[in-house]
Amino acid sequence: MKLKKTILGFFPILLVLSVSALLGQGKDVLIGTWKVDFEKSKADPPPPGPRPQSVMRTFEDRGGGVLVATTEMINADGKKGLVVVVFKRDGKPYPIATTGSGQNLAMMAFKKIDAHNNEHTTTVDGKVVNTGTEKISADGKTYVEERKGTNPRGIAFDNITVWERQ
Repeated sequence: MKLKKTILGFFPILLVLSVSALLGQGKDVLIGTWKVDFEKSKADPPPPGPRPQSVMRTFEDRGGGVLVATTEMINADGKKGLVVVVFKRDGKPYPIATTGSGQNLAMMAFKKIDAHNNEHTTTVDGKVVNTGTEKISADGKTYVEERKGTNPRGIAFDNITVWERQ
């Protein structure tokens, strides 16, 4: 009888610990919709021409570690562009699909460092054209993408793009 009371006494503690562990896993902080904050972002050198009207990126979790990143742009002249990549953060390259005014990038590899940090490498025809990091703030409201490389015209760049959760 005493053993039964002891076991029953531990049950609520085990239940709380189990629920806490499940809640602690939480959802991936990158998942959701993000919008570029042009005022906080920096491009070196600045891109030619006027900046886009808007740039939105949505990350969707498709299960099994598969994510879909969809970036939608509306250029200064109102033309739309779309970039989509289906990937895992396993460091392996995945093809990038573009339409409209999106860059014609071939492959992108992502690597998850921890819950708030990722690294990426973009290649065209097997040649690295840029590398970077993504850092999600502790409160999950801001995502900063740093990217260094060479643009399609052969000009080196060092960009910081600040994204705000929508």
